[in-house]
Amino acid sequence: MGKTLQKSFSHADVKILSEKTCYSGFLQIKQFQIKCRLYQGGWSESENIRSNIIDRASAEDAVKKGQINNAMSIIAIQWLSLNLNKLRG
Repeated sequence: MGKTLQKSFSHADVKILSEKTCYSGFLQIKQFQIKCRLYQGGWSESENIRSNIIDRASAEDAVKKGQINNAMSIIAIQWLSLNLNKLRG
């Protein structure tokens, strides 16, 4: 039989190799270099990710106003809103 895939991940499954603030003003833009655990086991190659960091309420408001119109971002913000209490423990 095939290998059973891990169904959930935790903070231990992501390693931040470096973090750099590219811009800090009205919002922050940070660049991260990360590695993450793969479903198949083992670790990914390092990835460079650039993120805009805003607070949750501002992100939800931006979705409502149509300022965030990327489907992946909208889904992530909605998921966070629905699961916030569970994440806080």
